[in-house]
Amino acid sequence: MSISLALSTSQSGFAALGTRAEVTSTNISNADRPGYVRRDVELATGPANTGVGTNAISREVDRALQSREWTSVASAGYHAGMSQSLSYFANQLGEPGSLSALPALVSGLQSELDLLSVNPDDAIVQASVLRRAESLVGGISDAAGAIYTTSQRSVDAINSMVGEVNSLTTQIADLNVRISASDPGTSELASLQDQQDAAIGALAEMVDVKLVNRGQAGIDIILPSGASLVEGSSAIAVSFDRSTETLRAGDIDITPGRPGTRGISSGALAAEVELYTIILPQAQSQLDAFAGALITTFEGADLSLAPGQAGLFTDAGMAFDPARQDGLANRIAINPVVDPAQGGELSRLRDGMGAVSPRALADSTQVTAFTDAMSEQHSFDPTLGLGGNVTLSGFAANFVTAPNLTSVEAARQAESAQSAVLAVQAERSVREGVNIDTEIQQLLAIEQAFAANSQVISALTRMMDDLLEAV
Repeated sequence: MSISLALSTSQSGFAALGTRAEVTSTNISNADRPGYVRRDVELATGPANTGVGTNAISREVDRALQSREWTSVASAGYHAGMSQSLSYFANQLGEPGSLSALPALVSGLQSELDLLSVNPDDAIVQASVLRRAESLVGGISDAAGAIYTTSQRSVDAINSMVGEVNSLTTQIADLNVRISASDPGTSELASLQDQQDAAIGALAEMVDVKLVNRGQAGIDIILPSGASLVEGSSAIAVSFDRSTETLRAGDIDITPGRPGTRGISSGALAAEVELYTIILPQAQSQLDAFAGALITTFEGADLSLAPGQAGLFTDAGMAFDPARQDGLANRIAINPVVDPAQGGELSRLRDGMGAVSPRALADSTQVTAFTDAMSEQHSFDPTLGLGGNVTLSGFAANFVTAPNLTSVEAARQAESAQSAVLAVQAERSVREGVNIDTEIQQLLAIEQAFAANSQVISALTRMMDDLLEAV
């Protein structure tokens, strides 16, 4: 080996040691930064198979652990989002024990009818029964309003998250371009990959993502169903069509819970779409069924009605029509024939809504029929999820408590998922994080190598001087 080649080899060693020192000091200074992944220098043989060079600055990422963390983050996001939204809905409906909640309103009407059956001609009690019936109608209307308000809140949340998802996927795609153009031998590539992982972590809170690593060409992001969100430098836009209640990634239907689709099933966005497209419509169906049962209960118990006549509770003034049950909770009203404010007569609570002549003042036959009917069980559609055979009061109680119970269970599952996130993060910190003691030892080794290279340079310099003197 010539002296000049030996000098060149030592100089390459100094350059490699400088890069190693830079990376090691970067590791130490970022040791406490959340999400920072330890860097390492990949050494290679220098030009012309002499000396040493740096091939790349790598990040010590455990992709399997990273994938587990993102899956746990998506699960926590789904359950936390579901818990928060259902808790909001439950608060809108009112506490189960509240006097303004549906179960208390049903019980209140039943209690007043019991009092009226003792003295059916008491105008004060009759007026109280009417007020209780009006309160019950108002409670049903308020519950329908709670469904509408929660739906509006849900749509706003969906639109906000769709915008955030699209912003993050665009950012990830842009970073793919910058990563592809970056020099692997510099710290820029690792920094860009840090930014990309942070964006993917934020995306995982809303949708459960899978990563296809293409090396320095970047990454692709796909959903568990196979639909793509990022393909190289292209981001596939996510959209939500409120009119069809459809969530799409590009042209692919990814609506959660919809048969025959490639729907998402985890993340906060999945929870909110599921709430809007499945849970709240079912709650509306439950409330419509309750309103229908209330109307038919009093129609069936009213001994004075002819076929097609409306009872105490009506569908916007008309008798119940099973073909018009959708939205019935928004239309239920008190029959005006019993309301003095609308020209009606309170005595019809004793006589019946369709009575052509009054009953005897002490005749409680009709009132007793009303009270007995309210205590009977009704056959509800079991697919509504609140019981197939249950009383009006029982169905109302189930309707109010169901969101609370589901919210509590979702909160428990969110807490469990968050614990899984913390456990994976702790494991990643051990495997990928910075150990200060190890880095200090690395610095000492670099220092020793630097001193050795310095000795080589000094020896070569003396040799050069000796040769020049000899000449």
